[in-house]
Order: sequence, then structure tokens, then C-alpha cells
Amino acid sequence: MKTTGPSKLINNASRLVFRCFVIASTLDYPFTAGGEDAAHDDAAQPAATTTTGVEHPNCLLFLAESTIPNAGLGIFTGIDLRPGDAVAEADIIVPLQDWEWHAEADVDFWFLWRDYSWDLSEVGMESDVEDGSALVIGTGCMPNCNFALINAKEGKPEYGHSGLHRSRDPGAGGFTGFHDQRMHALRDVPAGGELFVSYGEHWFEDRVEEMGAVPFERSFKRVDKFLKRFKKLSLKYQTSDNPDFTKDLWDVVKARANYETKNANALPLSFEDMQ
Repeated sequence: MKTTGPSKLINNASRLVFRCFVIASTLDYPFTAGGEDAAHDDAAQPAATTTTGVEHPNCLLFLAESTIPNAGLGIFTGIDLRPGDAVAEADIIVPLQDWEWHAEADVDFWFLWRDYSWDLSEVGMESDVEDGSALVIGTGCMPNCNFALINAKEGKPEYGHSGLHRSRDPGAGGFTGFHDQRMHALRDVPAGGELFVSYGEHWFEDRVEEMGAVPFERSFKRVDKFLKRFKKLSLKYQTSDNPDFTKDLWDVVKARANYETKNANALPLSFEDMQ
């Protein structure tokens, strides 16, 4: 039985609280001691600092409503980013071992971390975890995915247990050995721009019933080719005697594409967006 009603609201609220907690715990939010007045005094606040040590008067990242309709919150950059720039502080990665097996007794089990974890192969954890996933506790789990607008990418983590030996030191299993994973910009992202990473097609294929037919990168490429052909027809046949040709042709396209497919969902939402 699917989660509905109050339970679903609680789950959605849990996602929101989790994302706010993550962003608050991973960003270097400036504050000062000295009482309430000092804490709200802009002059007393130090500038935000990037991982390269460059100071900025603005925050580095912030949460706001995503530019993807109905996607909830998104993460945005507060500064201009160039290709290769580090987006935030490094993350640690926690192995999620056999959680699906442990949850098998309760078929209605809803696991918050499931939506914020990566495939083991994405972070090089295949040899350490046989059946599970990789939880990136930090900004790595915050960006949304739009395959047409990917502008950031998660890197591979470092690995080490600070000199502890797995067979001799009991504390070796008390913390994750995967650390220092960084997100980098793939292209120029202006201040105020939303950050998008690729979740991989499998992430959406596993959630079709919940999210519908989310268009992949190849869907947008097919639509781009179609729109170029559409433009040629428009330029050829729209004349002063037939000024509504482009609009009428677009209405026909949208009427024929009025069903749930990846390609149809990659089309512009309206005639104005198409233009």
C-alpha cells in the first residue's frame, strides 16, 4: 500500500527538514559571539570563504524554490562559478549496507536516505559494500537533476582510515573511510544560478510510478533536432497571408504529444517557451 494522506505529508516534511539540516551543517555560515545584537550585525559578520581561500561578501550557496516545477527546493550558487571551481566543502560518504534486506520485514518501509544516496560504482565503493548504496552527507545530495542543464559533477572520494588497521583496531569500523569528495562546476554558472547534477538514468527509471517519464539527455537532443526542423517549416510557410501558421502548427504538435513519454515531456511547455 502506498503512503498517502498525513503519512505522505510527514515524509515530505522529513525530506525538507533533512535538506535544510544538510545545507546548514555543511556550509560555513558566519556568526559571531557577543550576544544577539552582534549576531545580527552585518559589519560583525566575516565574509564567506571558498575552498580556495578567496573571501566573498555573499553566501556561497543557498536554498530556494527550484526552477524545475514541483521539484521542491533547489540549491543555488551565491557567487559566479567557472569550470573546475569547487562548489562547496568536501563531503564524507557513508556506506549503507543491506538496508533493503533489513527493511524486508516491513513492506511499507519508507527509507529517507534512499532518495539521497548514490550507486556504489559512482564513488568507487563496490569492493567495500556488497549490497547497498553510498550516502553522501553534504551538498552532494542537495542539487536537483535536469538532464538538459547539468552544470556540476561529483568527484571521486579519497579513501583512508587514518592509520587504523581493519583487522587489529576496533575503531576502524566506527567511521567511514570515504572522504574528501568534492563537487565541481562543469561550466560557467552565474551567481543566483541553480546547480544541477546527473542522478543517472537508473535513478529515475526506478521511480517511474512516482515521478512519471522524466526526459533524459537523449530526449532533449531529439527535441532540439525536431525544433530546428520546426523552425525551418515556420520560416518557409509563415507569411503575411498566413500569420498564424507557426502557432497553429505548434498547437498540432502539442496535441499529438499530449501523452506521457520522455520525448513529449522534453518539449517546451508553451508556444512562448518554444519561441
